[in-house]
Amino acid sequence: MAQSGQQRGAQKAASHAQDRRRCVAVFRKIGASYQAEINSVLRAFMLARLAEILGPRDETQIETPDEVTSGTIEIEANMVRDLENFRKMRLGL
Repeated sequence: MAQSGQQRGAQKAASHAQDRRRCVAVFRKIGASYQAEINSVLRAFMLARLAEILGPRDETQIETPDEVTSGTIEIEANMVRDLENFRKMRLGL
């Protein structure tokens, strides 16, 4: 018997929730600072995507850090500096 779209959607959502729980469990083993570590991993991923170390997941192109964060000028300045450092490392400069 074939599953309905609604049943497949519910199974997919449950699978994604389980994946999230597993990921958080791994980070919680780090200790009290696990949330800061998650933030660091997400930031590194974002910077890698911006530095074109990772290709885009789909057709969406991220052109500037402004599209990713609406943070303060200081945060954006740090991101631009980090992005430039990633590009220099990538090019071996």
